[in-house]
Amino acid sequence: MQDGLPETQRAVILDGVVEKAEGLDACLKSDAEVPGVKTPLGPRQVLVRNEYAGVNFIDTYFRTGLYPKAAPFGLGQEGAGEVVGVGSEVPETFTKLGDRVVYLGNPTYCEYSAVDADMCYAVPEGVALDDLLTLAVQGLTAQYLACETYPLSSDKVCLVQAAAGGTGQILVQIAKALGATVIGTCSSGKVEVAKSVGCDLVLPYDELSQEEVVKRVKEATDGKGVHVAYDGVGKKTYKMSMQCIRKRGMLVVFGNASGATPPIDPLELTAQGSIYLTRPSLYGYLEGQEDLKRRMDMLVGWIKDGSIKVTVQEKLALEQASKAHHMLESGATKGKLLLTCNKL
Repeated sequence: MQDGLPETQRAVILDGVVEKAEGLDACLKSDAEVPGVKTPLGPRQVLVRNEYAGVNFIDTYFRTGLYPKAAPFGLGQEGAGEVVGVGSEVPETFTKLGDRVVYLGNPTYCEYSAVDADMCYAVPEGVALDDLLTLAVQGLTAQYLACETYPLSSDKVCLVQAAAGGTGQILVQIAKALGATVIGTCSSGKVEVAKSVGCDLVLPYDELSQEEVVKRVKEATDGKGVHVAYDGVGKKTYKMSMQCIRKRGMLVVFGNASGATPPIDPLELTAQGSIYLTRPSLYGYLEGQEDLKRRMDMLVGWIKDGSIKVTVQEKLALEQASKAHHMLESGATKGKLLLTCNKL
């Protein structure tokens, strides 16, 4: 453990459900305990002094209770900073004092986080810490969707709902790197963003009816539909996605930006042409340190060869977590939002 660590920190801690983003203003505590100082770290944990915390839609699901969690609880699923404490059983090949890492863990809307060493990834040479953090939750999600949930290739056509969103932008770029044809949807104000990341066809779903979107997708695929629809929007778009899929294609529902997808009658899958339905999650695709490293190395490789470009839209102070959530939920984002936790 590094010397001189404080016993308390600033952290966003919720005592229960917070329905409106503005309610986070009252959740910033200045006297939260720093893990690992008064009590030891777990043997496989590391303590990270956070420079940044990533902001993701899943954070709003926990905040509003869509994903229930026992109170009190902190927000955030990813962070980046310097390792300042190491558990007794953490191999140096994983991480050591002074390393700069990006990690998956909870909570991260705080100055210090104790996290599983298996979920830490050392910052490689030539990649900025803030850019690398955009590849954690969103990048890893896009990677497993395009490479494993439904593997894309040059003979595949995919539909990406919310193609101009954080995960959507990376997913489109990975799909193009794999040679696939990409049809993207987004709001009319973000069409140019979706085009800029490589969509072959962009359909603004706030200007077109769902029937018109389906019609345009079918026209673009010789009446067959797409091989796979990746849908992170959920409630508002899942039926549209189903209708865009060709026989024996796949609907991949991986998010709830518009609300949770309601129960689906298996007969609906038959009616759409014997399509497949899956609801994957990131941690279902992570099997430990080696697996995390393999996936992150793949993403970093795409960053370095120019296949993927990431955009950090804004860095907000930890005290502005409410603003970050409001921007996400209002559809005002065109890039990654980060919270600045410490200045290292």
